[in-house]
Amino acid sequence: MTWSEVENERREIVDAISKMTFEQQTTPVGKSFSPVDMLMHLAMVDKIYANSITKPVPANLASNPGKGNFIYRIVCRQMRKPGTVPAPKPFTPSSGMTFEVASAELESVRSQIAKALEGLPLDRACMKHPLFGKLSPSAIVGILNNHQFYHRSRLPKV
Repeated sequence: MTWSEVENERREIVDAISKMTFEQQTTPVGKSFSPVDMLMHLAMVDKIYANSITKPVPANLASNPGKGNFIYRIVCRQMRKPGTVPAPKPFTPSSGMTFEVASAELESVRSQIAKALEGLPLDRACMKHPLFGKLSPSAIVGILNNHQFYHRSRLPKV
């Protein structure tokens, strides 16, 4: 999966939500977020990656492959399975968010990530995640893709 493919999918998700009624956009889906809250949740989580990879890569990371640890691999697999997992409180958006604000925030964060990823070697660590270990741009694209897939698969069909 490439960054442009992940971004194309984000645009498709935003487009699908934009075609929903206000009620569909703001009503939680089962035990999960509403579509608008899901966009904001993705932006909140993605901001962690944006903040980490916009800093200079520490010298002790640059020579590592950055494939992520066993927790990274388990989480990526779990996000492809049915069922829901509650989001940690720091990544739970407050209610009352509008579609326009949430989609603009996600687009802004993704733009920061895209800019930060430019020119980085795809297979070398560029950040150290507190749970997933050393991550390369390829691993970051992988986790963001799986996270986006997890939430897209829970959107209501319109």
